[in-house]
Amino acid sequence: MIQWRKYIASTVFVTGAVFSADAQVVKTPYKHYSSEIVRDIRLDALLDTIYQRNNAQPVIKGYRIQLFTGAERLGALDTKSDVQKNLPGAEVYIIYQQPYFKVRVGDFRTQAEAQQMYHQLLPIFPKAFLVPDDINLPQIK
Repeated sequence: MIQWRKYIASTVFVTGAVFSADAQVVKTPYKHYSSEIVRDIRLDALLDTIYQRNNAQPVIKGYRIQLFTGAERLGALDTKSDVQKNLPGAEVYIIYQQPYFKVRVGDFRTQAEAQQMYHQLLPIFPKAFLVPDDINLPQIK
């Protein structure tokens, strides 16, 4: 995290993009020379906020099964309730990507895991298909 701050602060210094009354001077001694970096202290607050948001809900690359795509929200809600009836305890997600609602199921780390659930859902949802997605990290028990 500190290295990114130094990089961004030095980039801002070099480009001359941010100079304000809130700027502070950071002295960085090296073996053969020393340098001064002028940076806005609000930059540190912004970087901390971004860091906290990214760590609030950690995600990884994985797979989900998409069961519904359509413009009607009620269709998405109906599909979600059907899944919850047939697979109690399954993680069901409604995603809105304008202008479509999408219903996706599961947090699968591998395609093989997703395929097992896919074959269970296929008789109920014949239009189901696998999609790569950012999934929630599994809970450690």
